Amino acid sequence: MHTRTVVNDVKSDVDPAMPKQLLSINRLIDSDPYSKPESTVPASATKSAPPHESVERIIDAATQLFAEHGFHGVSTRQLSAATGLNVATIHHHVGSKRALYLRVIEALFEREERIIGGLIDDIGTDVAVDAKRFHEAVYGIIAGIVALARTHPARQRLYARRWLEADDELREREAELTLRIYRRIAAFLSEAQRAGTVRADVDLDNFLRSFDWMIMGYFTSGAFDWDTLRADPLDEARVEQFTAFLQDYAARMLGLEG
Repeated sequence: MHTRTVVNDVKSDVDPAMPKQLLSINRLIDSDPYSKPESTVPASATKSAPPHESVERIIDAATQLFAEHGFHGVSTRQLSAATGLNVATIHHHVGSKRALYLRVIEALFEREERIIGGLIDDIGTDVAVDAKRFHEAVYGIIAGIVALARTHPARQRLYARRWLEADDELREREAELTLRIYRRIAAFLSEAQRAGTVRADVDLDNFLRSFDWMIMGYFTSGAFDWDTLRADPLDEARVEQFTAFLQDYAARMLGLEG
């Protein structure tokens, strides 16, 4: 029987064999300067901010605005109002609106790569041959990915918009960043597949893509509810339920049950 890892603020009921992994999830997400609840920052908090804090604030505000309105729906005046910085200062720190959009996309993917890659690094490579430890590791990685998505739901809305937009000059860079994350997870799963820990007949490419879409769908369309259809996807109990579903789905698809 395998224990379940669920990370929200962060809570879990896993056995004593897993504290290192849970600490890794906490540490990696807490160290992410953008993994904080979304909020509106008063203009007075930004006027005297150091340059690096101003850039972080611009990127954070731009992420939320682009997620809500899309690239063409955001004006520099909106960015100015959201950050408390004048238009000239924003341009000085991040360049044009298109350059800022690219920096937002790069920041999103680079943060995910750092956190997901950090989880895999902390787990180590020897778990591939140990079915029980690998099962627990997969549960932990899933909990970490959901926790990351929950800390900044604007990420998921922005991704959904990007996927629906026509190809543009950013698509090649976006593909490069996305595939770096996919390859890291695929290598982790492929090693276990070669070791016989993961089913030999599972299509890892489609598994990863469908898994990505499930997380995207949950955080953009809302949790399912029989009365209202769409419920708050950030509700703690619903996040725990969704995380448990993903963990069970992964276990069945990868052949980790037993």
